[in-house]
Amino acid sequence: MAQTITEFELLKLILKSFDINSEQYINKTLQLTYVNLSTNVKSIDRVDNIASIIYGFSEDEFINIQRFFGLLEDDKEDYFSGFIEEIKNKEIVTPQGEKLNEAFSKKFSEHIRLCCFQRNFMMAVSKNAEEIAMSTLELADTAKDAYDTVGQAVKKAERSANSAKNISTEAKKIAVEAEKVKGKIYSEFIAILGIFTAISFMSMGSLQVLGDLFKDVKNPTSSSLGYAMIIGGIYISIMYVFIIIMFVGMKKVIGNGDKYNFSTGVCALVLITVCTLIGIGLFMVNCLIPGLMFITVCIVGLIVAFLATQSITTETE
Repeated sequence: MAQTITEFELLKLILKSFDINSEQYINKTLQLTYVNLSTNVKSIDRVDNIASIIYGFSEDEFINIQRFFGLLEDDKEDYFSGFIEEIKNKEIVTPQGEKLNEAFSKKFSEHIRLCCFQRNFMMAVSKNAEEIAMSTLELADTAKDAYDTVGQAVKKAERSANSAKNISTEAKKIAVEAEKVKGKIYSEFIAILGIFTAISFMSMGSLQVLGDLFKDVKNPTSSSLGYAMIIGGIYISIMYVFIIIMFVGMKKVIGNGDKYNFSTGVCALVLITVCTLIGIGLFMVNCLIPGLMFITVCIVGLIVAFLATQSITTETE
């Protein structure tokens, strides 16, 4: 039983035979096959089938069919036209005596050329798309490298900014410390001057006033000595008030807003001294009751001063 062949397979066989090196073309059997095809199998001329076969050709098969139809850049000779002219010149006919159908042949060759052009176009587009894709990938890689470089630069800038910030903070701390040291030096200097001024004022004033008081006591009696002691006690209290005012003022100038802390022991000592002088003076001028009162205050002051001193000592320990 003879094996049948489909129109698609026959078309594929004919298209592959369009090769100047094919056996059918060389031994001239392709001419008769083609004449028979043009007269009896016209339905084989379908563009979709032709395109499907040509698109499926290998690179070598595609080059062969292009050369046969004169579509190559380096070989423009149209072997198909020579192939058709040979059929006409030799008057090759089918066994039934039918000649080549030129209308079919012209249309068939145009369809083949069209499919070849389409494949070349699609290959060019594909190649161009591939080149664009490669360029895009290269550009993406370049952009990624640039992004990484920028990221590293940003990180370095952040580290530099942090370092600069730390240096600025340290410099600010040093400046603040220097300002504190400067203020402390000024404060201590002013305090020393203030203390020296207060002591000088108290010493000179006390000596002068006491000298004025006691130089008039030429013939000392109990009354004159008593009055001198009373005046001396009053003077000491006034001087102590002036000194306190001076120290409070210095504290406001050189202090940090805190109040001046009065020493309980010193205040008690001054109070005891003043009360003692005034009490003894009153007692000597025959003012017994006031004198006893001041002496009592003096004793109470001594007790308070002792207790305050003990409390301060305990807190310190």
